[in-house]
Amino acid sequence: MTKNLRDAKKDRLLDNSSKLGVLILKIRWINYFINKLPVSFIFLGAFLLTVISASMVYRFRKTEQLSRLDYITKHIVGAIESRLGFYISTLIQTRSLFYASVKVERNEFYEFIKYLELDTRYPGSVGIGFVPRVPVGNLSKHLSSFRNDGLRNYNIWPAGQKSEYFPVVYIEPMSEENKMKIGYDMSIDPIRAIAMDKARDTGLPVATNQVELVAEGDSDHKTGFVIFVPIYRNKSNLKTIESRRKEHLGFIFSLVRVNDFFSQILKELPVEFRPISIEVFSDQEKNTPFFDSNNPSSIQHLDRFSSEKNQMELELPIIFTDKFWTLIVHHQDESSKYFLILAPLQILLFGNLFGFLISFMIVTIRRNNKELERDLDLRKLSEEEVRRAKNLAEEANQIKTRFLANMSHEIRTPLGVILGFADLAIDPEISSDDRENYILAIKRNSLQLSNIVGDILDISKIEAKKLVIENVRFSLRIFFDELVAMFDQNMGGKKIELKMSLDPELPAFIQSDPTRLKQILDNLMGNSIKFSLDNVKIVIDVRPAAPMVLAKEFKLKFTIQDTGIGITSEQQTHLFQPFTQADPSITRRFGGTGLGLVLSREIAVALGGNLELTESIQGVGSTFSFTISGGLFDGQFISPVTSNGKVLPSKKPSTQKFTGKKILLVEDSDDNRALIGLYLKAANLNYDMAENGAEGIKKANATDYDLILMDIQMPVLDGLSAMSELRKAGFSKPIIALTAHALTEERNRALAAGFDDYLTKPIYRNTLYLCLERFLSLEKAPLDGLEIQR
Repeated sequence: MTKNLRDAKKDRLLDNSSKLGVLILKIRWINYFINKLPVSFIFLGAFLLTVISASMVYRFRKTEQLSRLDYITKHIVGAIESRLGFYISTLIQTRSLFYASVKVERNEFYEFIKYLELDTRYPGSVGIGFVPRVPVGNLSKHLSSFRNDGLRNYNIWPAGQKSEYFPVVYIEPMSEENKMKIGYDMSIDPIRAIAMDKARDTGLPVATNQVELVAEGDSDHKTGFVIFVPIYRNKSNLKTIESRRKEHLGFIFSLVRVNDFFSQILKELPVEFRPISIEVFSDQEKNTPFFDSNNPSSIQHLDRFSSEKNQMELELPIIFTDKFWTLIVHHQDESSKYFLILAPLQILLFGNLFGFLISFMIVTIRRNNKELERDLDLRKLSEEEVRRAKNLAEEANQIKTRFLANMSHEIRTPLGVILGFADLAIDPEISSDDRENYILAIKRNSLQLSNIVGDILDISKIEAKKLVIENVRFSLRIFFDELVAMFDQNMGGKKIELKMSLDPELPAFIQSDPTRLKQILDNLMGNSIKFSLDNVKIVIDVRPAAPMVLAKEFKLKFTIQDTGIGITSEQQTHLFQPFTQADPSITRRFGGTGLGLVLSREIAVALGGNLELTESIQGVGSTFSFTISGGLFDGQFISPVTSNGKVLPSKKPSTQKFTGKKILLVEDSDDNRALIGLYLKAANLNYDMAENGAEGIKKANATDYDLILMDIQMPVLDGLSAMSELRKAGFSKPIIALTAHALTEERNRALAAGFDDYLTKPIYRNTLYLCLERFLSLEKAPLDGLEIQR
């Protein structure tokens, strides 16, 4: 009876106590201080906490305002740089018109600029024009040509004797103000002349400092700047300043009004950014802005400030061609009065009231503290956490157990095939056709086993966060060559049709890791081949992920479409989980470790992008796409196009270019010497062999070789030491490293030591021929199936 009364009393106490009090009492050290400290101390602590909170709110709001201003400023800088980038892109497109024609007529120039829609798409632009370079010896011929072309009163102004002139001959749109600019010699102005000289000598777009635009009626419209893009006669001979000056033909230029340009930027800002004003300073004038939106002389200026109170400002640089402008953004927020002053006062008021309530609640908690049981709740919570952790561990062990069982099967299967067919192939009584089939089976399964080992090593590096990613600049043209050669090694005995679609705006060079990029494509193409029942059709599309902007970072998008078995919606949920394939039946039917897509996605992320399944229809096929970062765009395009429906054949390097060449192979393995020797013999190459580095040095000193293939690990004298001795002795021909080490660190060490290239064992015939083609042939063979336009 007494026990039941105690339980009833306990229930009433729990009902009457606040939930916050119960939570506080569950924390042991807080419960201790609540029972020992005087209530006045607790009230004082609440007061101090309130003061600290009010201060934090003040600082937080201040930081928030600065962050918002920083966001607005960066938005404006991005809008300005983006608009300027469009101007430069337009000038480069216009220059292409001159490169595509022997002579650009006035009506052609008019139609081209009319298509650009300057008035609507490029606010602030006065016009785009052409300035030829006219040496004094060609002055009479130049004047006659344009006078006969319809400009009867054409003349170069202002008059004066010079060694060469740069008159405006074309400018569009042909407004009344622009007509007055015809014949104006741009080089007469020192500011324009400096920018023109720099553009001519560097070959890059260059903008002037602030200038006064000629033939402008309204004084508010006269201030602006000019962007010059040089044009050259022979684009293939522009490596030096002297050659660029010799081949210089003139400039494509754009005139930009400062007020119109920046006022339009401000006008397009979201309403929530206002009220703001901006000032822009050039790198020449640090004290006087060449644009001030709060200046009455600026047209289309936005809300002006009536007071300097509560005004914040922030400055950021604007990088444009070789110019370094400074943007200062002023922002005024009337609501800051409330958040900076009234809000902290309200926090103090309500905080003190809250402190009083807390003190009253603590008194109540102390009276009921003995009746509260907290240990049981904590114990139950701990038991639940232990149970959950145990279930997760068991699930992880089951996944890894299934993976190890599958991995054992995947390794033993090709290994058993290799051993079995090798035993059959050495039988002297079998036919040549059977022996060839046995050898092909051994080759396919060897490649499969090598890929499995590579995937296991890479996934281990990813889990240990030790995956090494290179960041080198390489040619996309050469990369596609090697990709086709690699594809030829992975056909797997099926009839395969490969089509490649390369966007004409692809850059000539990118900054990334070519080995890892090939690994992604190899995995995706290998899946397309493996998960196809009969004939295989693969379409690879490569294009920029967004429009290319000079000196801006870009991304490339790769899309791989196949005609495989497809993936159901349920199977897609397991695609990118490690140690797991889409369906266990897939493993039994087609094999595989379940690591390829996981590894490919991790590599794509490490290369600055991502990989995803774009579309998959069961029985029709799948489409995967991934992106990578390509570095900064330098303005060079590869511009490849494919014939409609043309199938890209596998790469077959030309061995005719090797005629008359002699090679030294330095390799300690008898089998490797025999294998590589057969490759060299099939390529019509003369070659000698050496078993170690010391023997290789003797033969290289006695015979004039065009190239040396050098193993790294050898007895007597290793490859690194032998290569070093040969370089010291004056051997300047290419030396290619051969090694079974596939780590990036080993490759970097070999190249840094002086090797010209690096081949990883096993050595594939096409890979070897492509390497020899780069170093032995005088002319690079075009990429099969691709027409490269320059």
